[in-house]
Amino acid sequence: MGPVTGGGADGSIITFASVELACIGNAGLDAAVADLQPFLHRYAVSPGDLVQFAAAVALTNCPGAPRLAFQAGREPPSAPAGEVNGYACGVPSLADDASALIARFEDAGLDEKDLVHLLAAHSVAHARRVDP
Repeated sequence: MGPVTGGGADGSIITFASVELACIGNAGLDAAVADLQPFLHRYAVSPGDLVQFAAAVALTNCPGAPRLAFQAGREPPSAPAGEVNGYACGVPSLADDASALIARFEDAGLDEKDLVHLLAAHSVAHARRVDP
């Protein structure tokens, strides 16, 4: 049996920041993680719930964005996200070609349209950390 690794929307990036922020795919998230950590320590909430709640609230600041229902109850992470399906921290490499990205997102239950939306709204916004 391999090493125990986290997975899913468990907020492990907050709990295990020193490990997960070292993954190149998480470059640029250090400020967001640092902003959330005080809330984790102040309120009785799991890291996964905190990340999901913060995302739902952040969307309310975007005109025309959908409102997301928030459901609490995620268990705290037991380990940092390790290698998930061959990807460090479960995040595709910046050097992956389109077919590898599509395959990884399909593995997560997302299609090509979802991939484009997530790249535009998430990864590309922080690409300056990798290639200024």
